[in-house]
Amino acid sequence: MSAALVLRSLQLVDAGAFLLVGLLALRDWWRGWERRRGYLAVALGSLGLVALLIALEPVIGHPQRVAALVLVLFMVSGAALVLFRDSVVRLPLWGRLLAGFGLLGTTVFSFAVGLPVAASPGMAPTPIQTAALDILLVVWCIAVAEPAYRLARIAAGFPAVQRARLRSLAVGYGGVMVVAALTVVAFTIGGDRLAIALQACALVCFPPLYVGFAPPRWLRRVWRRPEEDRLRRATHDLLLFSPDRETLAGRGLHWAVRLVGGDAGFIADADGQLLATQGIPSGEARRTLDLLRLPSSTHLVRLRRGSRTAIVHTLPVNAGTGVLVVLSGSLSPAFDAEEADWLAGYAAALSIALDRVRVAELSAETEAELRKARDLAEAASQAKTELLSQVSHELRTPLTAMIGFAELLLSEPVAPQQERHIRTILKAGDHLLALVNDILDVSRLDEGRLTLSPEPVGVGQVVGEVFDLTRPMAGEMRVTVRVPRIPSSLSVSADPQRLKQVLLNIVTNAIKYNRRGGRVEISAAAVDGHCRVAVADTGPGLRPEEMERLFAPFERLSASASEVEGTGLGLALSKGLTEAMGGSIGVESRPGKGSTFWVELPLAAAAPAAGT
Repeated sequence: MSAALVLRSLQLVDAGAFLLVGLLALRDWWRGWERRRGYLAVALGSLGLVALLIALEPVIGHPQRVAALVLVLFMVSGAALVLFRDSVVRLPLWGRLLAGFGLLGTTVFSFAVGLPVAASPGMAPTPIQTAALDILLVVWCIAVAEPAYRLARIAAGFPAVQRARLRSLAVGYGGVMVVAALTVVAFTIGGDRLAIALQACALVCFPPLYVGFAPPRWLRRVWRRPEEDRLRRATHDLLLFSPDRETLAGRGLHWAVRLVGGDAGFIADADGQLLATQGIPSGEARRTLDLLRLPSSTHLVRLRRGSRTAIVHTLPVNAGTGVLVVLSGSLSPAFDAEEADWLAGYAAALSIALDRVRVAELSAETEAELRKARDLAEAASQAKTELLSQVSHELRTPLTAMIGFAELLLSEPVAPQQERHIRTILKAGDHLLALVNDILDVSRLDEGRLTLSPEPVGVGQVVGEVFDLTRPMAGEMRVTVRVPRIPSSLSVSADPQRLKQVLLNIVTNAIKYNRRGGRVEISAAAVDGHCRVAVADTGPGLRPEEMERLFAPFERLSASASEVEGTGLGLALSKGLTEAMGGSIGVESRPGKGSTFWVELPLAAAAPAAGT
């Protein structure tokens, strides 16, 4: 087989290969009508036509017209690649102008001086024709080399599939550039062997160009394989990363787009609110969300009539069902079912992470609300305490004067009726003064300003004093108060006056709220290092719902509708004093059977000295 025949055969094979690449690129653009894919289709299709025209030139004839068409298509392929590069990484204005003037100017100049192939047979091209051809080739190589270099460089930051595609395009165009430059050299110096070698090299450029825009599924799987380890790390990060939902959604979306080599994507919650977007404006993301029929049983959706596809996965979270959408684009091939399934596990992990962050956000919001409510309650309590303290202090001065003058009047001879009136005033004043003192004690307890002087106190002695003080009231109410024998050695660590105040409040209530002819029993015994003083009565008893509010200030329960006097401070004050002395207070009651109030205080280390 002659060298000329081999060369012609290789030219035809190269022409067919490049034409096939151009047709496939054109079909890819036709399916989606995307501007970026259109530039690539024009660039590759022009190269295919150039290769076909060069191979068929002996058959077609008209070498001048063929050469002119080859020259135009050749420069169009360079211009289209520049536009493709500009759509991926924006060229500055001066760069676009320089590329346009360079390509157009050299083309016009070449036509002006005449094309070498248009010279008469047997005549060598003129120097100016050779110079025009060299300048044209240099400009075209620059127009191709800069995009190829830029695409290969920026590909480092792209997902694996997009990175491999861009680098394949860069390698393919780089090879075409080298072949084109050497072809001119071969045309100048002649020689079939060099031409055959260059045609073979041109054939090697076909696969990188093809996989640059339409990689087969198995090749995409190979490209994605290094991302599987990153997927595991990304899933681990999602489960541990705990910012707000928007930040987490943005991080999760970035990995989702990267893992399948998508161009864009977004995450929306159950209400349709966009939590994160990437590579797509918010308005377009909302329109895309409206186009999707959710919930859907399919995870792979073809948008409109183009080649752009979307992977759609629902995100079942506690607040509802959100959605993760990853879109293909001009830098990524249309997704397939395998890629959609590959992303399903990641979407499940993202749902768990979003749920966990939402729970954390709700907990923080609840904690903030509780803290605010606590601060408001503390402020209100502080204001109440200050008001009670001020009012109580203001009331004590006139009350002291009233009681003093009433006692002064009783020290002089007065008529019996006047004496009764004065004693009524004195009794009411004493009662009101006792209430004021209780209010002051309650406010001091709330503020932590109540001063106590704990010491060993004989329980029998205090109970005896309380018995003596309540005997007149018991006689008036016809209530029998009984005190079983209390061992003289039984003593507790407490403030004597405050302990008496606590027991006096409890015994007084047992008498006041008892029935006529009822009984009250005061007992004391040591139990597990504590002394329990119990006051049992035969009154009406308490219901369970009343016992829950029994020790709250100003709560008088059912007694508020009776004729029994009081403000509801006695038990609240008794509880506060008992707890301040290190003890506890409680009640056991049965409706209609009576109640038993008890006070527990720690036993004293030693009994008090005799006579104290």
